[in-house]
Amino acid sequence: MASTTGPTSAAPALSALQLYEQAATCLDEQLDAVLTDVLRSFPGISTRIFTSALIGERKLGVSEACTRFKSVGWRLHPKVLTTLATAQPLQARMKSTWLQIPDFELALTLWDAPLDNTAKKWIGIHFMSFWQSHRGQQLSSSTLQRLRPLWQDLVLHANQKVPPSRACSLDWSGEETLKLLESHVDMNGDCLQLAQELRERALLTPALVNQHQGLIAALLQIDERWVVQSLLSGEITLEGPQPSIALLTLKALMNVLHPPPPEEEKKK
Repeated sequence: MASTTGPTSAAPALSALQLYEQAATCLDEQLDAVLTDVLRSFPGISTRIFTSALIGERKLGVSEACTRFKSVGWRLHPKVLTTLATAQPLQARMKSTWLQIPDFELALTLWDAPLDNTAKKWIGIHFMSFWQSHRGQQLSSSTLQRLRPLWQDLVLHANQKVPPSRACSLDWSGEETLKLLESHVDMNGDCLQLAQELRERALLTPALVNQHQGLIAALLQIDERWVVQSLLSGEITLEGPQPSIALLTLKALMNVLHPPPPEEEKKK
């Protein structure tokens, strides 16, 4: 008897929108298969899938999303980082997931791709935010040197610079240290630890102190006599000091020039 069952019909191909929705919402174990379908059927939307579906919706980091795409044969194009740099709504959604060290390492591999200046500046500013934060404590001296192309040419506002403590214990040369202080460190912050280290390394010159009032505030705690002597000799010039530093300096002058009489020896 002949079979009455007709040929099995193939499942209808999914549209680009349907594949996008699957990439954004499917189970993790299904994601590679969905990405494979995207790249086979609609390679033109791969950038949108990468930036919006994987990073914006699934909250993957850039490096993690790149790893998932590479596993199905996709190559990261530098324009993806430009897309991330210019997509304001996407940046708001990805704020909590981007900016990990592997992402910066990935950006470094694309730095001479070439990567356009918009993307470079965006990555650099976010690297400085990472360095400023508590997570920046995990950045070793060697990592900072390796990632130097990301941050070295930035022109920063005071609120974008790292606190003085981030410039401590780097074991860089004197020239590298002083350049870092000049361009990337908020020298109006708490400089006590930094001043101690600079002094130990013989880098704490009057010329450097004159440039940064935060160092004067720190030195008034470390060695107020040296500060007073340098002021009186003209090596340090305190021009337009902050009110708090002016008061501390006045107090130091009084302590050094007119020390309080020693306490009378207690009678036994």
